[in-house]
Amino acid sequence: MAELQNPVIIIGAGICGLTLAHGLKQAGIPFEIYERDTDVDARGQGWAITLHWVLPFLEKMLGPGVYRALNDIQVDPDVGRNDTGNFLFINLANGEVKFRIPPNSRRRVGREKMRRLLLEGVKEHVRWGKRLEDISVSVSEDSAVTAAFEDGSRATGSLLVGAEGSNSPTRKFLRPDAYQTYQLPVRFVGVAVDLTAEEVRPLRELDPLLFQGSHPDTGTFLWVSTLEVPATNGTAGTADERYRVQINLSWLVKEQSDEVATTNAGKLCQMKQKATGFTPELLKVILDIPQDTPVTQIKLADWPCVAWDNFGGKVTLVGDGKP
Repeated sequence: MAELQNPVIIIGAGICGLTLAHGLKQAGIPFEIYERDTDVDARGQGWAITLHWVLPFLEKMLGPGVYRALNDIQVDPDVGRNDTGNFLFINLANGEVKFRIPPNSRRRVGREKMRRLLLEGVKEHVRWGKRLEDISVSVSEDSAVTAAFEDGSRATGSLLVGAEGSNSPTRKFLRPDAYQTYQLPVRFVGVAVDLTAEEVRPLRELDPLLFQGSHPDTGTFLWVSTLEVPATNGTAGTADERYRVQINLSWLVKEQSDEVATTNAGKLCQMKQKATGFTPELLKVILDIPQDTPVTQIKLADWPCVAWDNFGGKVTLVGDGKP
């Protein structure tokens, strides 16, 4: 590859943008990252993420040192060391396993921990507090691309990659006529709860990391995954020993009553109602969610990927910017 006159501009210092940065670093390609947040703690990064078929590619992009460090940020390192990678889909009415993705390597890691891990080695290239405002592409011989930011600063590169998520300004630049996402006819809410070893037992007996399923009559979908275990949250061997678990429910919108409630109490009540018909063990876990537990609504949206003018290969999208 010919040496680039200007660096690659990465818009967004999330997991995808930072992974791309590591890949460019491995290849000896200069880059700079521009992130709208003022620092890494400005916004939460969500719960956890499963790395499965991407692992061989991550190993190449991250390099051996960073890749090995993924083991240290697993939600349950003890399970992760000997994990067989089961992905179960169960019948929520009777607990039977309906589908089982063949075992393979996987890592279940916390999103925030992974982002911090990926920052190591590239953080000197991150420019914080840079919200993208506009993009322009030069028609001169070097065909440079320039990013303009809300604070009045500008950056010129050989290529601009939008890695800034589902509301990508880069996507708006590329397709101003067709950049908007649309909300899917599905409603999705979830909680993170602390459970004792006995309370979490029926969940971990299905799978110690994660499983999913649906009810054959109601269509309600359940996702359960481990976020923390006593060994990672510092409670092992104490009177307060606990597991932290993510519980999500989703359902199709068929009538007005299926819309998500407007209050936290209403959302939690809705979760418990939607769990009607689940196996007794699963139903109890949901009915026992404390009343003051914050319930998060995730608005599921999609962008049908359409063709765009990439200005001779100078502007493109990755990650959630290109669903």
